[in-house]
Amino acid sequence: MKAIIEKGITYKVTGEKGVFTICEDVKGKIKMFQTSTIEVVESEFEKVKVYKKYTASPYDLADAKYQRQQLNDAKYSQGIYKNQ
Repeated sequence: MKAIIEKGITYKVTGEKGVFTICEDVKGKIKMFQTSTIEVVESEFEKVKVYKKYTASPYDLADAKYQRQQLNDAKYSQGIYKNQ
């Protein structure tokens, strides 16, 4: 498949219009490059897999806050830190 590599990003060539080459990246964004400044190469073009990022539930956040509060109380009760 015809592609170009610009600044480490691979673009698939989808067409030409005048002196410009129309390209598409793996996310589907369309860009136009001037044909005289690029080099067209044969390349494999695959979609990048995007995995869902972990988001903490409200219960996890409340539990973490409770644990931090317990740790803070334990430090002050043992006399490690002085209350200001």
